[in-house]
Amino acid sequence: MSAVFIAVVALVLVTYLAMLLNTNNLMREVESVFLLEVDLLETDGRPIDVYNFRWLHEHEVFVGQIDFTITRRFVLHNFRTGYIWVQYTYLVYDEAGELLSGSLKARARWSIRKTNGAWDITAGSVK
Repeated sequence: MSAVFIAVVALVLVTYLAMLLNTNNLMREVESVFLLEVDLLETDGRPIDVYNFRWLHEHEVFVGQIDFTITRRFVLHNFRTGYIWVQYTYLVYDEAGELLSGSLKARARWSIRKTNGAWDITAGSVK
């Protein structure tokens, strides 16, 4: 293999790794929203609010269990705007262990924008 080819592949991989790591804070915020750790007022009016399930916030203390996993499938951005594709599973159980609601392997594509150093979801679609 040519040294130029190896250098190009290495550059592409390093660039993609930088793009992926650059969205870690957004992924942590999404997880916090799904797990009801973010107040409703913080997400009100933002596209991420669709994942801040208001019906679960109606209880002063949610005593059930939430199982949540999320995986980034692909990220494409120019460090200002872009897209992120994710797959998540979200299951909500009551205190007796009965399933109340959930999504298995839901796929979403989010438009993202970086403002003041922080990524935010500007639009999205779930499949």
